[in-house]
Amino acid sequence: MNYVTLWQVTAAQHLCSYSITSANDLARRDPWAWRLLGRRQGAPKTTENSDASWWEILDSRVGQEFADRGVRREFSVDRSSDHMHDAFRLEILRVMNPSKADSVQFSGLDLLSCKDDDSPSSPKSMINADLTGPSEPPMYTEKDIGKPAGEK
Repeated sequence: MNYVTLWQVTAAQHLCSYSITSANDLARRDPWAWRLLGRRQGAPKTTENSDASWWEILDSRVGQEFADRGVRREFSVDRSSDHMHDAFRLEILRVMNPSKADSVQFSGLDLLSCKDDDSPSSPKSMINADLTGPSEPPMYTEKDIGKPAGEK
């Protein structure tokens, strides 16, 4: 099962970290493996995954577990790129127990931008906890998309 959510932000950002908060019910539906990607500023404004060259992997995790329900975990991103990003895509590659879960669930995702000196802001969330963007819902959300973008 793969699950993708994409957000476009109003102004390009340099991401420092992000957090995911576990949902309130079944641990088996928690994200266990995922990738967070950023679309480089200046890319064509499209929701299609056809041109993977515009997307950079900012972080990739496998084997992540949440100790309890409603737990917020923060993750640093690869900041070796000096690119600003105007959209972000979270690809959930696997849930905690895929044989017993038919969906993924988490209660919060926060994308935290950097200050001008490249230190994390105190948190300036581009995406708020109810999974909507600054003023708009995600551009799209797709379930069971097949292989992650850019993989053959």
